[in-house]
Amino acid sequence: MPTHPPRRKHPRLDPRVYSQPGVIAHLTACTPNKAPLFSSRNRAGLLLDEIQHLHGDSWRVLGFSVMPNHVHLLVLNASGSLIDFMRLLKGRSSKSLRQHVEGPVWQRSFHDHILRRNEDISGVLRYLLENPVRAGLTNDWTTYPWCGSLEWPKIDPEFFAVNPSDVMWGEVFAIRNASEGRE
Repeated sequence: MPTHPPRRKHPRLDPRVYSQPGVIAHLTACTPNKAPLFSSRNRAGLLLDEIQHLHGDSWRVLGFSVMPNHVHLLVLNASGSLIDFMRLLKGRSSKSLRQHVEGPVWQRSFHDHILRRNEDISGVLRYLLENPVRAGLTNDWTTYPWCGSLEWPKIDPEFFAVNPSDVMWGEVFAIRNASEGRE
């Protein structure tokens, strides 16, 4: 009797979860073999351009951190699908980087953590922004040019003192209601 390799576990939730307006996810995509493809300012800038391009009516980029071998994103789905967001980001950035990088830019798939309604958005955002500090790339995340927020462009340490998680969830629901045509 032939033996078959074990089935690969499907890493995604039901696809409908990723398409619900108001869903927020911490998304992480890595380069193949942890290659430091984004250690170049030019390549990191090209990736950030693609992130900025996708920030709009369908998706709101609450936070981002471009690291040398991966990217962290905190994204609100307003009217699209978070799976489509990552597919577009990885596809568009691969195309933009094709002249600078040989071979694939991204590993297959990506990691996601869907935030629950009672989860602290500010804690996840702070974790994401402090990633370059933990990696030893900078002493202060506010001076690292490849992290921040497109939703809150003037984000700084004071932001966390005046925006506890419940206030931020209120902002998220205001975005969600506006995308659905309600206030």
